[in-house]
Amino acid sequence: MAETGTQRIVIIDDDDMIRQLLRIILREEGHQVVGETGRGPQVMTLVKRVRPTLVFLDINLAGGNGLDLLSEIRVGAPGVRVVMISSAATQANVQAATAAGAGGFVVKPFSADKVLHTVRRLLGQGCASSCRHSSCRHSDSI
Repeated sequence: MAETGTQRIVIIDDDDMIRQLLRIILREEGHQVVGETGRGPQVMTLVKRVRPTLVFLDINLAGGNGLDLLSEIRVGAPGVRVVMISSAATQANVQAATAAGAGGFVVKPFSADKVLHTVRRLLGQGCASSCRHSSCRHSDSI
């Protein structure tokens, strides 16, 4: 079932600029960024407190490993969807994230289009007609 409307999103990344860029991209699309942190130990407290629909989670964090935190989120907040973000997009990291329950993986540096495409796909909203990702059904007509 597709979720429509404003989504409640948490951003977890120890790079202030990445958090700011994601916040701008998501808010311009009409989503609510309801929490942010750059520190691993604060993640579960934040997720339980603000109850997001979606979490953007960096793999390499100060005071925590994003893959370990992904597992904690899947157990402690099973309905929350998680998108991993990392500049370390090795095959091993992508496979580990997928196996642990991540719904998507965005490689840094990223574009607004890639971020929004991942959000729409993960929430079952479909893409904008201007989307050019080869994984979309409508891309053949573009």
